[in-house]
Parts: sequence; C-alpha cells; structure tokens
Amino acid sequence: MKNFIKEAKIDFSMESASHTSFIANAVKTIIKALAYSIINIMKRLLLNKEHKKCRMLSLRSMFIKVACRVVTSARKTTFKLCSSYPLQKYFHRIMSRIEGLSF
Repeated sequence: MKNFIKEAKIDFSMESASHTSFIANAVKTIIKALAYSIINIMKRLLLNKEHKKCRMLSLRSMFIKVACRVVTSARKTTFKLCSSYPLQKYFHRIMSRIEGLSF
C-alpha cells in the first residue's frame, strides 16, 4: 500500500494543493484519484507481467507519449504508428485487449 501511495503522490502530483479554494483542491484531487484508479485497473487487466510493476511515468513514456497519426473514418479510428517504434506489436496487443474488455 505504501508504494501505491508513493506512486499517486509522485506520478499524479497529489501531494500539493495549488488552488486557494478548498472546493477546487478537492475536485482536482478527486479527478487525480479517479485517473490513478483507472490506470491501476488498466495495468492489472491489460499489461503483461514485466510491465505490471512499472510506474506511471515509465508507462507514459513507453505507451502514451507515442508519435502517431490518428485517422478517423465514419465508424473506425486508426492509430498509424511510426515504423521505428520499438513496442509497436505490444501496443497493438494492448489496444486489442482494450477492445475486448466488457463490463
């Protein structure tokens, strides 16, 4: 639990309150907590063993900050990744797992 709290504080900058209003700080903290919870669930459901223990900063640099072109047609959105992206197959595997999720 200590590592989860540390990750939330560092990676989602939950240790500081930047507004003078209590309500604004509370809403901002709730949004960050929701984002952290979604990322934590996605890590547990979608990632392989070697990436499940990665922190959000490293996952962000591997999978979120990826150069791609988004092509949208009537019913389909396609991510066209750079051909030199080393984790391209793994990215596609994660995207197909996201498509297969049903709650």
